[in-house]
Amino acid sequence: MQHIKKAVTCHAGARDAYQLSIALEKAGLLECLVTDLFLPAFIGKKVQKKFTDELYYFKVKKCFNNIIRQNFFRQTYTITDKILTNRALKEAIKSEANLFLYSYTALDAFDYIKQHHLSNKCFLFQLHPHPLSIRSLLIEELSLVPNAKESLLKEPEMSLNEMQIKQLSDESLLADHVIVASTFTKKTLVENNVSPEKVTIIPYGVDAKKFSLKQSYDQKNGKIKLVFVGQMIQRKGLGYLFEALKLLNSKNIELTLIGRGVIDFSLINDYKKYININVKINLTHTELVTELHLHDILVFPSIVEGFGHVILEAMSVGLPVLCTPNTAGPDVFVNGTEGVIVPIRNAEAIAEKIEYFIHHKKELASMGVSAGQTARLFTWEKFRDSIVQFYTNS
Repeated sequence: MQHIKKAVTCHAGARDAYQLSIALEKAGLLECLVTDLFLPAFIGKKVQKKFTDELYYFKVKKCFNNIIRQNFFRQTYTITDKILTNRALKEAIKSEANLFLYSYTALDAFDYIKQHHLSNKCFLFQLHPHPLSIRSLLIEELSLVPNAKESLLKEPEMSLNEMQIKQLSDESLLADHVIVASTFTKKTLVENNVSPEKVTIIPYGVDAKKFSLKQSYDQKNGKIKLVFVGQMIQRKGLGYLFEALKLLNSKNIELTLIGRGVIDFSLINDYKKYININVKINLTHTELVTELHLHDILVFPSIVEGFGHVILEAMSVGLPVLCTPNTAGPDVFVNGTEGVIVPIRNAEAIAEKIEYFIHHKKELASMGVSAGQTARLFTWEKFRDSIVQFYTNS
């Protein structure tokens, strides 16, 4: 039987709730996880952050100084990610393990392995679409939606210089194998000269227990409650959603924006004079689920998305989803009845679908039931099994 090397994983924060590392650990294939902060069990269970009881504390190599560098010395992620990368490389060389690194933390380690012709394999988990594709789309947005300039210029891919963008682009070229969570992300890699044969799509999972099904649907025509969840920025296509509602000019539409992090208040305020926008920030998980249960459909018209986990989360509570092809919608709408896909940057198409559903609420309800059933096919267990199968066969 062929010996399978263990892998060193690496990322900042509690990326994807540590599911990649947990998958490898359960299969006996994790050498260690390198991250910035991972809390001991007795603390982690109390604060429910930077912790999972599915990984042994000694299996996690901490670079705690990165937290200090970011919060007290205001050092950027480009600096602190290099520290994580170099620690992961050191651990892999010492243990003769492979590297299984997240995008934006892989370049230096992969480059060293290739330059020195070492036998360690380089696996990349590409979180985001290709950085050049992201940048191209966002530059177009600057001219199309100038009033969203504030949030667009804050995007990482817009603030990096040409050398930094090239370095991020080189990660997927240097990798021996690349995992992505959506067809769209793979498409952007292939467009930028990454061989399609080395890119594998493994969609994320969702914890259905945390996103329980709503128990009833309002099937009375005439009024519709829309909800958006995510950072309230133009990268998520908010301007086109606002334009769609402005076109409809209907009192039968309620829109709730739920999110945290970066919020483009100037973009939102520009449209508040035309449409009623209810903004809710920093909700607890329980509050979020409660809000989802109160609405009829999730609207997620994102311009560029590596996956868009909120799509699966909304489906899990029984909400149909309106989204663009530049998300995971095409990957998780298994039956085609879980939601609708509209082109990016198309306010008219969004408006048309919303107006249709105002008069066909029963159809929305049946789509919600279908969405809830499909979401339960995308478990974290399935994700982890797919990761292990991919790794052991590579």
